[in-house]
Amino acid sequence: MMNKPLAFVCCFIAFPGLIILGCALYFCVAYGHGDLEAGNFHRCSYSVERDAVTGRTYRSYDTRWDLVSSTEGSPIAEFLNMWVLGIGLPVTAAALYAGDSWARRRPQF
Repeated sequence: MMNKPLAFVCCFIAFPGLIILGCALYFCVAYGHGDLEAGNFHRCSYSVERDAVTGRTYRSYDTRWDLVSSTEGSPIAEFLNMWVLGIGLPVTAAALYAGDSWARRRPQF
């Protein structure tokens, strides 16, 4: 038997994590060309350039060091990693749901 209120709460925990993970993956592949730092979209700036001769589009990123390493920068921007957040929220939601379903299946003495 499913605990519907808990399943609803777990969906609300997991859904933002999946969105963050999807955005981080997109920025990592499209702008960073596999560099995982490009997935930290809260502390990077992205640019798109078009080659005038060939017409090819080049996407690149740069870390905004004013957010990360200055004394006026945000300490949370330096500490927070979108990969950890994007993976951690769905895992937390799954652990909550699995823990509840495990507790419901245990024999009650």
